[in-house]
Order: sequence, then structure tokens, then C-alpha cells
Amino acid sequence: MSAASKKRSAPEDSNINTSPKKQVKKALPKARKCPPPAQPVITRPSRNRKAPERYVEIKQSPKPAPTPRPKPTGTRIYEPYYATTHSKSRLVDANVYKMLLEPASWTCLSADDQATIIAMLPPTPANKTLHGLTTSGADSVERPKELHLPSDVLRTDIARYQNDLSWGFMGSSWLAKAQTAMQERADGLFDAWKAEEAERWWGQGREY
Repeated sequence: MSAASKKRSAPEDSNINTSPKKQVKKALPKARKCPPPAQPVITRPSRNRKAPERYVEIKQSPKPAPTPRPKPTGTRIYEPYYATTHSKSRLVDANVYKMLLEPASWTCLSADDQATIIAMLPPTPANKTLHGLTTSGADSVERPKELHLPSDVLRTDIARYQNDLSWGFMGSSWLAKAQTAMQERADGLFDAWKAEEAERWWGQGREY
């Protein structure tokens, strides 16, 4: 074979020696695209709920506006009765002894109030004279000796009063019950109970 015939036959041989990958690609058919699944056909009728006529005809009446509460005109914490009897009074934690150190704590009182306080003190000649002055029309008298400060007796009484006030012993209901119990005790209603308690606690082991 001549050289010219070899050159002519070269292009024909190149088609034969193609790679196996290219031959596989040519042999495989093209993939077909599947159509999307069809949507299911809904044969169930839709529900259109409607309220019964008897409920539609009823008209709700508007709610009445709330009655406004009256604004408080003042607080009870400064009322004399509340301050001296209620367990939540500010006098429970106040320094009452220091308040009484002021001269105004006595001079601010009326003649009747001063006479009431003096009548509670021991009936000494000085107190009788002061009480007579207040009842005869004097506007104000000097502070009694028993109320002069500093006084340990007055300090102790103030602390005892604040303790009773914090426990509610100055309330009107508690004072009424205490007054009733004191009267019943004076009438002898607790004598049998007191004798039983004395025998129970102090009569054990006695030999006659």
C-alpha cells in the first residue's frame, strides 16, 4: 500500500477508534419528562355554615358603663380615733416619747382635755389645784409633775400602749369583750374554773 492510500484511510479509522463513553452516550435514549400528577377532583360539597335565624335576630344590649367610684375626700390615718385605736396606726412605729417632749403636746390641748388627763393622775394637792383651775375656766395650766420629761414611768407606759395598739387591744370590739369578761369575773362566773385549774396545777402530790 502506498503512502497516499494510508493517508486517505486515516479519517475512516478515526471513527472506529472512538472512546467507549461516547459510544454509551449515543446508545442511551433521552429521558422523557413525566407530566405532573393530576390534581384530585373534589366531589364533596363545601360546607357553608349559617347561624340559625333565632340567634341572628337577637341583639345584644350594650353593657352599662361602670359607676365611677367617688374619690376619697381624705385619709383615715390622721383621724384621732383611728390613730389611737387601729392596729395599723402610725403611732405603732412613731417615736411618741419624742413627740411628747415638745411643749406643744400639752399647750395644744383644750382645757377640758387637760382636766380629763389631770383627773387620771394621783390626787395630790398639786393635781387637785390644777384640776380646779381647768374646771373654773382657765384656758390652760402648766404641765403636771407626773408628765414632766424625762420620765421613765411615762416612757414605759408609752411603750406598753404602743405594744397593745399593735396587737389590736385598743380596738372598740376588743375593749367591749374585755369589759364583759371583767364584769363576769367580778360576778364570780369563773370561780369554779379557777378552783379546778388551781387543783389541777398546784394540788398534785399533796398529802393530807
